[in-house]
Amino acid sequence: MKKHYLYFLLLSTFLIISCKKEEIPSIVGTWELSRETGGFTGQTKDFPIGNGIIIKFSSDTYQRYENNQLLSSGTYKLMKENSLITREVGNRLIFDNSTNSPRIFTTVSNSRLELFLDAYDGGGVSYRKSE
Repeated sequence: MKKHYLYFLLLSTFLIISCKKEEIPSIVGTWELSRETGGFTGQTKDFPIGNGIIIKFSSDTYQRYENNQLLSSGTYKLMKENSLITREVGNRLIFDNSTNSPRIFTTVSNSRLELFLDAYDGGGVSYRKSE
């Protein structure tokens, strides 16, 4: 009996150690709006560098600016969650602990931050890293 317990303990330890936890990407930094995509029409609008539409993320807070004026600020959190549309696991961004608001998912790559609504006709925005 002790031998089976030892094997079980070793197997459990191995499984715990070998499980790789998916990392949530960091969105910390200052981001400037570069593109807006309409959900229903799919039309895009590009924004030039220096347009002043900024979002800043620290480890758990955000500030949104337009023309150097603070529009809003608060807290945010990122968490792994299944998209209702794609049924795939993504990075859900929740502002001000408002879990009942429209679901926003995010990706970060090549100094780009993409935010998009988890809806069939949901649009999205793209930000470029500004600092």
